[in-house]
Amino acid sequence: MKILSVLGIFISGYILAVIDYIWIFIQNHWIISSAILLFIIISSFTVGDKDTESTDDKVSIDGKDTDEIQKDTENNTIKNKDDGIEDNMEKSHKPFEKSRKVIYFFRFILILFVLTLVTSIVLDVFLIDTLPNTLQQYLSSQEQDVGNISNKETVFIILFMIFLTVLFTIFFIGIWNFKRWARVLFVILILIYLPSILVEEEFIIVPLSEMFGSISDILCGMLLVLMYTKPVKFYFSKKQFEQNTL
Repeated sequence: MKILSVLGIFISGYILAVIDYIWIFIQNHWIISSAILLFIIISSFTVGDKDTESTDDKVSIDGKDTDEIQKDTENNTIKNKDDGIEDNMEKSHKPFEKSRKVIYFFRFILILFVLTLVTSIVLDVFLIDTLPNTLQQYLSSQEQDVGNISNKETVFIILFMIFLTVLFTIFFIGIWNFKRWARVLFVILILIYLPSILVEEEFIIVPLSEMFGSISDILCGMLLVLMYTKPVKFYFSKKQFEQNTL
């Protein structure tokens, strides 16, 4: 009995440690955790839609009489090539027509992502005075160190900020228009951002700004999942339908 009790305590402690580790991971990595969660949710809905479509097809076929099936086959054989081409075009457009609401939702999430990110930056700049005095003194000492930067370094920082602004604008336009290169750039930026969290120095941020930054990270994860799941991913891979659907 003692062995079983000790084993039970060990297993329960191990489970609690795993849960605690997962919770810490979720708190420190909003992008990855939200992306995984949203991917699971979207995958479950996608599988459910496929199952319902297959069952509906079976019911419709079983409900037909033999005469109706024979008439359908005769009508299909009588169709000419032009009708066949039009039929194929309609079938190819069906997934895009059904997914327009999802596309609007995707663009809505993209706009929210940009707004929350910009809001986080603006609040962090204009609400510094709301921090405690000790933190403000620490920030003022850092500003004095920044004031010792040479003119060349200042010019480099300004040019780098302009480059980031232009890059972000191009990225936003590309994602809005469902360009492949923009999706690849989005993944590259995330892969660069994640390791930087581990090596970045400690910094002070306004609580309200941190809240909007966390929301922005969640929306970023949602965008990443939507880009590589149906039906949004079709818009990044099928250029021939962009003019007709967007």
